[in-house]
Amino acid sequence: MGERPLRVAVAPDKFKGSLSAAAVAEAMTRGIHRAASAAEVRSIAVADGGEGTLAAVAAAGALLVPTRVTGPTGRPVDTHVAVLDRTAYVELADCCGLQRLPGGKLAPLRAGTRGAGEAVLCALAQDVDTVVVGVGGSASTDGGIGFLDALGFHPHAQDGAPLAATVENLHLVTGFTAHHVPEHLASIPLVIATDVSNPMIGPEGAAHVFGPQKGANPEQVRFLEDQLAHLAAVYAAEARDPELAERPGTGAAGGIAAAAVALLGASIKSGAQAVLQLSRAAETIDWADLVFIGEGSLDEQTLRGKAPSEVAALAQAHRTPAYAVAGRIDAPLPALRARGIADQVSLVELARLDQSDTYAHAERLIASATAQLVERHRFRSSRQHLEEIS
Repeated sequence: MGERPLRVAVAPDKFKGSLSAAAVAEAMTRGIHRAASAAEVRSIAVADGGEGTLAAVAAAGALLVPTRVTGPTGRPVDTHVAVLDRTAYVELADCCGLQRLPGGKLAPLRAGTRGAGEAVLCALAQDVDTVVVGVGGSASTDGGIGFLDALGFHPHAQDGAPLAATVENLHLVTGFTAHHVPEHLASIPLVIATDVSNPMIGPEGAAHVFGPQKGANPEQVRFLEDQLAHLAAVYAAEARDPELAERPGTGAAGGIAAAAVALLGASIKSGAQAVLQLSRAAETIDWADLVFIGEGSLDEQTLRGKAPSEVAALAQAHRTPAYAVAGRIDAPLPALRARGIADQVSLVELARLDQSDTYAHAERLIASATAQLVERHRFRSSRQHLEEIS
């Protein structure tokens, strides 16, 4: 009876701006079979609440319900709500995220979150017991005011006058008037699924950390921080929690998490863990001899709850070695090892060796990097076996 084939799980995230998670998984599979032709490969759908969340839920068997919502700068966009096991899933990135900006032009002071609220309205119209909103990939820093407005919580000024739900009005908001709020919104749990633990305000908050990624210059970052600080006080009063805006995760999607907690009683959970549970990742990892993770940039932010880090942690818990393929790797080696990542290859470094363009040849480089790591794994396993029998 011969030795059984190598069992490999591939669980990459997207390579932002280059390849989807599915395309990365296919490239990894080619690399695995190049190094071990008889290997058995299983894919794990991963996402962390941002782009790709709907696809991951759909891969688990969800029904996709089409709906039209308001994009980040006001133009209508077509998206879906995923429904699985009486839970509805909304992907903010596909409603009003960076990928929905017309022409890809950043709009740090104009982009809003109304579309995500409208998608929640669609979700509430389904026969569900829970609504999960994945909030990664946001284009805005509006404190979630557009999201609330779409759900019937309309901002007003000190004199009670209604205000437009825009970034420039945040400092004028003193409260919210509830009007045409869906009857069952209060009875259906709302979960904010995120990949960040940043607070709403402060040096590690939504404006300072994520504002520049959304196109804000230093002056605009200061303006956004001031606007959010005012709104944070309003949310704290609504929630009767003076420390609300400093709590981990409330800065997700420009403060939408804080808005949802304060006025809708939402909970904040790890988007990556929610999707991994849906995809039954633990079962596949337990089956595998090794696991591949990957994303465009593997850095310290990745290790703070993003999908690749959560997969590595799960693999570590199952005593299955995890190997990383990334466009670039900036995280310190000790931090990678502590997270359970046994070895890694950077496409940037690999491209330098054969003088390739990383973006133009990403799939080929991913396959080559994966093949290298499989060969290293087999060498280590063989050496360990020899040491055990000697």
